[in-house]
Amino acid sequence: MPQDHQPVSFRRRQFVEAAITVISREGVARATTRRIAEVAELPTASLHYCFATKEDLFHAVYEAITAARFAGVGERIQQEVGLHQGVADILRSFMKWFQSSRDMQLASYELTMWSLRSSDSQHLARRVYRRYLDNCAQLLREVRTEEELDVDIENLSGLLVGVTNGLVLQWLSFDNSEEGISTDKCVKMVQNALSTLKYEAGMAG
Repeated sequence: MPQDHQPVSFRRRQFVEAAITVISREGVARATTRRIAEVAELPTASLHYCFATKEDLFHAVYEAITAARFAGVGERIQQEVGLHQGVADILRSFMKWFQSSRDMQLASYELTMWSLRSSDSQHLARRVYRRYLDNCAQLLREVRTEEELDVDIENLSGLLVGVTNGLVLQWLSFDNSEEGISTDKCVKMVQNALSTLKYEAGMAG
């Protein structure tokens, strides 16, 4: 099919992928529509046809990264294995996916900082982070057993997301080396916290 007649959905994916490349390697400041179109090897007018504003494109990038993250993690998770095993599986799966998608991680952090600094776009970071927490909570609900229904899943999700974010920043800071990854220690920390959450839930009951 000639390049000019590709469907809009295909073009949008091309621009999202190009935006991830530009943002991760050159930063948000360099991620102009012209530069993104250049990396995509497509006309700038085509980008404006696919996305009304650059914010719309950045939101699509956020959405693509979040969707890819949970698709990659979710397929490795077994249901109803219990939270003790489940949090270990989820955390290790997150780290495996992060290590295979360095550009996406850098783009995600760049966009978060840009969003928080922009009064008109702060809602993007909040919306995406809320989705991150909700999706993580859903994974936890899938791995828990009937005996664990009283565990505070929202609190556990927040802890797990915080730990994974910290691990990724360490990994990126240590230039992708094993020195920046302490997944097993973090797994034990979250499992210990899980025991506390179970105890507190029992006391509350």
